[in-house]
Amino acid sequence: MNKRRRRNKKGATYKCPYCNMVSHNPNDVKEGYCGNCHRYSQEPAEEGDPRIEPDYDTPCEVCGVTPTVPATGMCGPCSFGEAETAGGNW
Repeated sequence: MNKRRRRNKKGATYKCPYCNMVSHNPNDVKEGYCGNCHRYSQEPAEEGDPRIEPDYDTPCEVCGVTPTVPATGMCGPCSFGEAETAGGNW
């Protein structure tokens, strides 16, 4: 029996901020859901959550500085609008 798989036409992916698993499932991309750890990306962040720990390897999508907030892909000032958050002080 030859079944067709539902493909993600746009080529979009979803990378889980908790476990870094990448999904190509269009429903996962749309909902921000991880089938590996069964979490949604919209869940509130708590202390020690990897989504809010400073990422010193990835530059800000807006201004290019580091560190960035993994949940937003931007540095502290671009994410929170406060200069005091520069350098990972959030």
